[in-house]
Amino acid sequence: MLLEPATEFPKRWEAEKVCETYEKLKVEADVLDFDDLLTLTYDHLRKGKEQYKMCHFKWLQLDEAQDLNPLQWAIVNCITAPGANKVYFGDYEQMIFSFMGSRLDELIELEERCTIHYLKKNFRSPSYLLDIYTDFAKAHLKPRWLKTPEPNVVETAERGTLMIVEVAGTFFTEATLIVNRILPKFLSCEKPQTAIIVRSNKSAETVSKLLDAAGHNHFRIAGFDLFKRKFVKDLLAYFSCLENPNDKLGWARLFYLYVFSTLKDSRHFVNQLFFHRLTPAQFLNTSDPFKLLTSDQLTLEQKSFIHTNEKAIKLFHGSLAQLWQKHNDDMEKVTSLEVVFDEFIQHNKITFNTRQEEHDHELKEYQKLKTHIEHTCDPLKFKGLLELYVTQYRVFKESDLLLGDEKVIVSTVHKAKGLEFDNVIIAECVDGTYPFFSAKNEEEIREDARALYVAMTRAKKRLAITSHTFYNDYHKERSRFLRAVMPRFECYCVGQHNPN
Repeated sequence: MLLEPATEFPKRWEAEKVCETYEKLKVEADVLDFDDLLTLTYDHLRKGKEQYKMCHFKWLQLDEAQDLNPLQWAIVNCITAPGANKVYFGDYEQMIFSFMGSRLDELIELEERCTIHYLKKNFRSPSYLLDIYTDFAKAHLKPRWLKTPEPNVVETAERGTLMIVEVAGTFFTEATLIVNRILPKFLSCEKPQTAIIVRSNKSAETVSKLLDAAGHNHFRIAGFDLFKRKFVKDLLAYFSCLENPNDKLGWARLFYLYVFSTLKDSRHFVNQLFFHRLTPAQFLNTSDPFKLLTSDQLTLEQKSFIHTNEKAIKLFHGSLAQLWQKHNDDMEKVTSLEVVFDEFIQHNKITFNTRQEEHDHELKEYQKLKTHIEHTCDPLKFKGLLELYVTQYRVFKESDLLLGDEKVIVSTVHKAKGLEFDNVIIAECVDGTYPFFSAKNEEEIREDARALYVAMTRAKKRLAITSHTFYNDYHKERSRFLRAVMPRFECYCVGQHNPN
């Protein structure tokens, strides 16, 4: 839930009431949030020091150390054995997750206990890009380098390689120019892969629609992650249950899909089912689930549970048993993940009589996963597909589906972190976005400078930075952060000067 910034902090009793209500809702829904995962993990590790001694590691290697918050650092300390070898990799200039609790102070304090090694050679970017990054960092980030980073490759930028373009008009006008003029130039180069990096999901959606209208296939890493979408969770839950019939979380999703109206009710039913030493697979593996009632192997308590929940079991069996039995019979057959995934998708389309428009929308989103499967998953025996690939996809995030041969990528800054592209176009580079209008103090402004630095340093060959001049009735200025690096770019004002 997002609220407008308050002019005053709420009264303590009001804040406590909101927190208490939120905790009550989580208990009623039988869910944990991300903070719970951290706090409960830390609490168990702290209280059970003897019990969790087996979790004490003598060698610890930690990447992206600048992104950890104090609680995550505390968990790291809990699982580290006394005298352990510890290696931390971090970059002060790329700390952009303060909204999740990360703090530069943690790294600075860590320096006092560690031997510092500076990796001064840059292997990603040629000298003309590294010069820009260095100038920018020195102007805005107070870098802690002992020596200025050195390029592995020394080159001079060709014409059209580095551009700053101010567009007279709104962000929509700017995005239209990116799609119709700047992007085609980059796509015609020897290394055409181009990422358009924006600050918000709303801006990513605007760019994505313009790319669709222009006929540009693209990979979008913004908004709601594909692997958090319900139909993908349901898909992976089904095949996870085929691989592991004791997957309670997977079964809860399937009962929610076919039987219950809430995930809470579904989880409760599945927990009770396993409590009675029954599994959903027992009902799906037979043509008549109620034949179990004649079995001498079931207790009276188990039979009573089946009788009480006859309606739910019957509905679940009728919805899924035919497909489940087919797939179990096919376990030793060689097939592809694409084929069996499509069988589940088509099964649900028929089961729920899904409207074609809704089905087409799901298939469009699923195409990213399908393309990754086509390129990376070899045909195997069905059982082998489940063991090798399904468990892998269950821990994926959307950016993990990038194959490297995509020509156009649209991403927010935070989701682009850790990735790299031949060409980068940074959109909406205006004051109010870099830095955000809400950034007031020095550290908040510096973090927004780090966000722009992260966006720029994704580039391996070419870099274009664009801005616009109006938002509603307000005049917009090009980001103040660019002043330090503008001499290294070709600068254009479209609407006043022709960039060609």
